[in-house]
Amino acid sequence: MNWGTMQNFMKGKTILVTGTTGFLAKVFVEKILRIQPEIQKLYLLVRASNTDMASHRLQNEVFDTDLFRVLRDDWGEDFNSFISKKVVAVAGDVAVENLGIKDQNILNVMFEEIDLIVNSAATTNFDERFDISMGVNTMGALQVLNIAKKCHKVKLLVHISTAYVCGEAKEEGSIFQEKPFEMGQSLKGTSKLDIHTEMNLLEKKFDELRAMNVDEKTLKYALKDYGIERTVDSMICAYGKGKLPYFLGNPRTVLDIIPADLVINCMIAAIVINSNQAPKNFIYHVSSSLRNPLKISDVHNISHRYFMKTPCLNKDGKPIVISKGIAFKSMAAFNIYTETRYVLPLEVC
Repeated sequence: MNWGTMQNFMKGKTILVTGTTGFLAKVFVEKILRIQPEIQKLYLLVRASNTDMASHRLQNEVFDTDLFRVLRDDWGEDFNSFISKKVVAVAGDVAVENLGIKDQNILNVMFEEIDLIVNSAATTNFDERFDISMGVNTMGALQVLNIAKKCHKVKLLVHISTAYVCGEAKEEGSIFQEKPFEMGQSLKGTSKLDIHTEMNLLEKKFDELRAMNVDEKTLKYALKDYGIERTVDSMICAYGKGKLPYFLGNPRTVLDIIPADLVINCMIAAIVINSNQAPKNFIYHVSSSLRNPLKISDVHNISHRYFMKTPCLNKDGKPIVISKGIAFKSMAAFNIYTETRYVLPLEVC
């Protein structure tokens, strides 16, 4: 399939994209706007309380990023005008019925216009609260499906999963037994989450801001600092900040890390191929090649070279000097290091 076919297919289409401020979705949006400026419209769902807040997040976290540098150069002074004509910011939440869209008029228009839906909304935080993970990753997918059923001319629903589908099972048909996780039970082994601590923290911050006579908009921006931190990759960022001096992993293990532009190309090709076929559920796994595998040791070395050349800055504006770091090949080695480095000094004290 050539690019001409994919470009022609996207011409005049209206697409709903969820998770727009996420890494992969924003690359998809940029690619569509760049290769097919005659796209009819992009409805971009953003988690926000109202349209103004959604537009603000899109501008700051998507269109003002370096990713859109080529588009900005191509359109020059007309860039913002082009974006405003092609993009509609929609405030909502995938975990809520009707994607949390409160304006019924907007919903009705979307039901009439949408041709394609790309669901890229998810949390990949390993330490996420169970109710948030369930709401976004599981129930969110169901809510997007329910919206798709209400769209009168939708041709395709594309669901994206970026983490994780690779594994190291040695035998075909291997079964891994998992300990049942009961509803309401937290990782601490109790049925109580730290919700009260969170609420007290927010109330304290509210009181401080109210005493300063700030408006509602300022309140929301200030409290955003207490929300989920958004990073390209939390593990790599932690290493660059000197907070991850060692990690567990066999340096020879092959990782399934794919350049984002290749994933987007596969997404667009899959959309074109499947849009005019009989309804079926296809799963496409975009994986790396055996000819040029990316190993854990490669990521380690690349990250170290990058942060030595372009270091992060501390709160005083000074470069953070990082060490090469230690990679433990086994859990036994990891446990021994943890015991001698942290546990024994505590016992001595």
